[in-house]
Amino acid sequence: MKVNYTDQNNNRYLITETSFTYIPITEKESSSGTYHGGNPVSKSITKAEFITLQQLAEELIATASKDVKREMMTSVLSIPKNGSIERVTLRKSAKRNEFEALLKSLKSTSE
Repeated sequence: MKVNYTDQNNNRYLITETSFTYIPITEKESSSGTYHGGNPVSKSITKAEFITLQQLAEELIATASKDVKREMMTSVLSIPKNGSIERVTLRKSAKRNEFEALLKSLKSTSE
């Protein structure tokens, strides 16, 4: 199982049952030419941390509107399910905020 998430700034998160990887956008890649997402992070996570994150991801995918286009202030979440990849574009919401807070918490424990 793997969770892939791209936040509204195009920073990427790749999470598996045992690992957490944060791939920040660079100034060169940003639309403004000035934003950067900080330092990359690659670390181990616990099964419990992954399960919490996976459950939130599955809730977001199950309740996401299917007609949202990728535009400013949206993010993209994908997880493998039943032999294919489920991918949704998310607008800002309380559940997305909760998911992002968990990602931030996982990321900051190594900084």
